Amino acid sequence: MNSAHKVAYIGFLVSLSVILTRIFSFYALPTIRIGFGNVPIIFSGILLGPISGAITGGLSDVVGMLVFPSGGAYFPGFTISKILLGAIPGIIMNHYKGSKVSGMVLSIILSEIICSLILDTLWLSMFYNKGILAMLPSRIIARVIITAAEIPMVLVTYGALNHALHLDKL
Repeated sequence: MNSAHKVAYIGFLVSLSVILTRIFSFYALPTIRIGFGNVPIIFSGILLGPISGAITGGLSDVVGMLVFPSGGAYFPGFTISKILLGAIPGIIMNHYKGSKVSGMVLSIILSEIICSLILDTLWLSMFYNKGILAMLPSRIIARVIITAAEIPMVLVTYGALNHALHLDKL
């Protein structure tokens, strides 16, 4: 895949993530956003590699904050989480020796645990000045449900694109 194609894919996935995060999501609680804006970032890492995934994640957070300011101050911790959310699947897929499907599932689960559950809970704790343990139970429940929905989304999308674009040859 040439660099122009990568840039186009990154741009598309950034815009899709921003739309899914900022428009098609909602807050169940002040510290729990329900949405699927992470899917394009994770997919970018799986499809394009860790560097492109990291770029997609970082840009999606910064662009989303600039285009749709939520009234709060910018907090760089969330950008770090999004960068890692894109990089981790790419790293796992580059080094995983098992099947592609199990690698994708593993990368989604680990990314969500590290970035959305651990790091984002830490950032929210700092941002809202609340204890991590007070927020963790409800965030665990939400992340389990969201991750269970993200896995088939990524697998079906990858399967469809693989069929249409012959991704295995990239």
